Amino acid sequence: MNNLYFKKINKINLFIKSFLHYLLNVRGYSYYDQLRLSLAFLIYVINFRKFAGHSLGYAIPGNDLLKIKTRDGYAFYIRPKTSDITMATFALERYELERWFKPHAKGIVVDVGAHIGSYTVRACKHANIVIAIEPDEESYNILSKNVI
Repeated sequence: MNNLYFKKINKINLFIKSFLHYLLNVRGYSYYDQLRLSLAFLIYVINFRKFAGHSLGYAIPGNDLLKIKTRDGYAFYIRPKTSDITMATFALERYELERWFKPHAKGIVVDVGAHIGSYTVRACKHANIVIAIEPDEESYNILSKNVI
């Protein structure tokens, strides 16, 4: 078998793995949000060659913010056509979340480069003080909505 065949198989496996991750870990917060998320799943599957290796977020229709609820019970506003959904669900950082990030003790947590608040929102549940630093204005605006 040639190398191209294995690359195609790996790309398909990655697509299936990421699709299942989103399907099992994300729900729309309202019926409208769930409808948009369901449409994104459909677009994602129909255009799997285009989206293989990319976030489901790039398939979310519309331009308005989408509110999601993650499997672990946290709510996030995310932007369509970005990787926000990947960050909110820790699709790429599951190991870090489970092994390293444990703000169960009271105290201060500082999140530098907070993006939309994936770690910040989770830290707010446990820590006494959470300081989130995000230099990108657009991400900061979403972060602000997510921590309220």
